[in-house]
Amino acid sequence: MGYFREATTKAASEIHRVTRRLLRVSDSDRASPYDRISKALASEEQTSGQEEYTYDVALITDVRFSGGTSASNAQEIKIQHRMGMRTAIFHAPSHLLDRRNDFISASLRECLELGYADLVPTAAKVFAPITIVRHPTVALSVQSLPKMLRTEQLVLVINHPARRAGGQIDYDLGVVSRNLDNQFGVQAKLCPIGPVIAAACQRPGAEMIPLDELWLNVFDVPPYKRAGNALSSHITIGRHSRDHTDKWPGDAQTIRNAYPDDENIKINVLGGAKTPRKLLGSLPNNWTVYRYDEISVNEFLSKIDVYVYFHHEDWVEAFGRAVAEAILRGIPTILPPTFEPLFKDACLYCRPENVLQLIQKLRSNPNWREQVGLNGRRSMIAHFGPEQHSVRLRNLRNPT
Repeated sequence: MGYFREATTKAASEIHRVTRRLLRVSDSDRASPYDRISKALASEEQTSGQEEYTYDVALITDVRFSGGTSASNAQEIKIQHRMGMRTAIFHAPSHLLDRRNDFISASLRECLELGYADLVPTAAKVFAPITIVRHPTVALSVQSLPKMLRTEQLVLVINHPARRAGGQIDYDLGVVSRNLDNQFGVQAKLCPIGPVIAAACQRPGAEMIPLDELWLNVFDVPPYKRAGNALSSHITIGRHSRDHTDKWPGDAQTIRNAYPDDENIKINVLGGAKTPRKLLGSLPNNWTVYRYDEISVNEFLSKIDVYVYFHHEDWVEAFGRAVAEAILRGIPTILPPTFEPLFKDACLYCRPENVLQLIQKLRSNPNWREQVGLNGRRSMIAHFGPEQHSVRLRNLRNPT
């Protein structure tokens, strides 16, 4: 049941009050069996003078993040749990999230309820040999960071570009790095989650800060989705992303090229489509759109034959977790060439105007379609399987 001992009734009441203040959980959620949370120490006054509690890994993140950030956090926590490692989660708010969005993400909530991790107040005395900070914006303010956390190895996972497609600056990597170094007295390893975000960190005009090795996302291996025989009437293209201007091509023609309005093609979109609707005027008749989380990712992927993802030409896609999930299922995936340094031979790459040609080839050649999907799946397992996370944690625990 973790290292935290049972708290007194008074302390437990305070713990739940602090948790509700941070996460604004609903009345129904408050009744959920948050045994882990109830064992945490609740405030500075209650933690002062208390003994120091030990975890194997501390995770500092904004627990409200959804999408790839939350899924990556949860995946690593599950792997750590399977390794017999205990994880403490510290909530550090990011300015990117609306203050009204105060609900803990579903994937982290599941980890807490299953006992894979503890949610720990920032004032608790904790020692964790390894600390992982995911999302640079959570360390923009020293006041948001854990106050009494001791650690030996500190990793900043750079999973978001500093500059948005429209030129907006979300953080300064130099400021973030210095905040972490000063707060914990340990030099943080600055680890981009892919080669594209690594290159973006070294953009002209940016402070030149040495980066460490990549901290690639990892995945459990899902069941294989067999491509099947020749398609009788149509082929279904799928894409899954947040409905944000950064995540869609910036003009109508590029959207039409990447997601063709063709009688033999169906387009399935998970995550909403207000952005393309605004650019196109109206959505083509061959589109089916699902809101974010309207159906599960597994159900969505089971409905498609090919995955196609193109984003705004000025956006830096740090990784593409939704893309990886499709490849791992054995679904042939078409991407812009900017993804090739990351996914290598796991995908097909082309410009938007060449998508239709590739789709037609995949539709007419089922053997090739299946081989593309199978090769992609094998490549992903080799480079992004769960063992990769186990190896890097062991390397951090036992540095040479």
